[in-house]
Amino acid sequence: MRRLVTFGALATVFAFCGGQVAIDMPLITLRIVDPDGRPVPHARVSATAILQGEEVIEQLTEPSWQRVSPRGLCVIDGQPRHRQIADAIVRGKRALRMTVRIYAPGYRPVLLEHEGALPREATVILQPARIVELRIRNWDDRPVKLESAQPYLIGHAEGSPISIVHTQIASLYDIRDLRGNPTQESRRIATPLFLGYGIEEIGDGVYRVSLPADLEGTIYLFINAPERIRGYYRAISSEELAAGVVEVRLPKPSRVVLTVDFQVPEAREAAQAYIKLTPAEFANDERLQSLWMRYSGMFEATPIVFPRQPHLVITDLAPGAWEASAWLTKGEYETVDRIKARLDAPEGGAVALALRPEPFDLARYRGNRALTLRVQRAGGRPLANAPYRVELNLWRRGKRAIIAQGTLDANGTVRLTNLYETPQGTEPDVNYLVYINDTLRSSFTLQAGDGQQQINLVLPPSIGEPAPDIRVVDLTTGKPLTLQSLRGKWVYLEFWATWCAPCQTAMQALKEATDKHGARWRGKLEIVTVSIDDSPEVVMPHLRKQGWDKFARHTWDSEGRAADAYGVRGVPTAFLIDPDGKVVWSGHPLSEDVGTKLNRYLQGGSRR
Repeated sequence: MRRLVTFGALATVFAFCGGQVAIDMPLITLRIVDPDGRPVPHARVSATAILQGEEVIEQLTEPSWQRVSPRGLCVIDGQPRHRQIADAIVRGKRALRMTVRIYAPGYRPVLLEHEGALPREATVILQPARIVELRIRNWDDRPVKLESAQPYLIGHAEGSPISIVHTQIASLYDIRDLRGNPTQESRRIATPLFLGYGIEEIGDGVYRVSLPADLEGTIYLFINAPERIRGYYRAISSEELAAGVVEVRLPKPSRVVLTVDFQVPEAREAAQAYIKLTPAEFANDERLQSLWMRYSGMFEATPIVFPRQPHLVITDLAPGAWEASAWLTKGEYETVDRIKARLDAPEGGAVALALRPEPFDLARYRGNRALTLRVQRAGGRPLANAPYRVELNLWRRGKRAIIAQGTLDANGTVRLTNLYETPQGTEPDVNYLVYINDTLRSSFTLQAGDGQQQINLVLPPSIGEPAPDIRVVDLTTGKPLTLQSLRGKWVYLEFWATWCAPCQTAMQALKEATDKHGARWRGKLEIVTVSIDDSPEVVMPHLRKQGWDKFARHTWDSEGRAADAYGVRGVPTAFLIDPDGKVVWSGHPLSEDVGTKLNRYLQGGSRR
């Protein structure tokens, strides 16, 4: 038997089966209004979400852009499995990170980011926008009709042939949480305006753009319409925006043939190679490069099979100056060669360019900089008389060369000379890799004026070595906690950060392992997490949102000394310490199931 009961705008379906009640209910109802509180019936809503402990982004609205009712209401149902656990989501027992985009012609687009317990209803106020018309015509003066090649895709403007970005991209739309509050996480979200979200066609070649009334600075228009023109971009100044109408003339595209000629030994066999084009104007501007790669429609490198098919032909490239780059990969990730060259594509013409690497000349990177490398064991003792090797790494080209090797002195130090430093204002493309006992332990980059005179490298404790004592802040009590105070128990020590994506997966896995095995571990094992965030104020709210605040002793590394003592160079990193205070395991916490690993050690003593 099924029964439908309505509470306000929410409908709850009770399905009776075997004496149990399954609740099928929507996640949230949004009410979209203007500043006077009147419904905006022509608004559209698109919502996506990630459930706690999962990596998959799922569409919550159906269709992906869902129109509101005449009363301005939008009921977000989610997928069937979301509706089954809607009550837990609403109460915050099952964490869900939701992203909602809202747009209505004539209003400023809205981006809502929400994490944690969901309100059952929320009112969203849309603010009037400044309207600017784009009049887009071809080189032959015909109006240009741009159509999406595919439906809206989750999390991107992919499929839209036109997009608009700003170097401060969040300024293009209102950004807040479902309760109307600004969110720290949301300020890192970057979404352009695209066809259907802030941009709409209103006539032949005429597009209406809804911009913030107080927008300042320059915006960039990207057009990527295969078979018409690829990679067109145009800066639009604040003066043009103030006029209300922007005339855009698309140039006649260029035909380009790119040929790559890798000369490393790996190129003799068939390998995967990639070619990418970036406007030369953006080459020294990291922000514009990032926006171009993500939102121009040309951010994906084009794969070619080298050496069988070393060519890439583009028949519709926007004319202008480009930076063409190509790289050759070995295996799944390793880059073995990288080359780049300038490409000048003529309007309406054709051009061929061969990309060949410059010969690698180590003398070119011989500089005047010197510094001291000092290596210590965990706990602070110098690593005396250990073999070392330092390599210069041209990571953009996949080239390396040894610049120093030998044995550390009795104090664990060596003087490095003739080092290269990147000029100020230039993005570094050279770094140095430090190997100790043939194991990569660290890397560093030198830039003119950085003042570095010594590199201090602390190695993580080896298996069987005493675990360094540390002093961290217990985030629950606010009091200091030392590792020494836990002697006599097993200690699982995990370094992490709220901003680290892999750390979230590792923390969830640790929480689930504790839920499953916690009773068996009680009295024998202490789980201690150490946050390396800049401030403790962000840590506990994040833990509570995720439902992680109870399963471990959560601490904060107030001065970074704990991470230094354990030689932590990246997170997440974990250590297992036995009751005698010796390290029995260290590594990435997701290298194997954490519950299985801890049970194996606790049952077998210090054996692996």
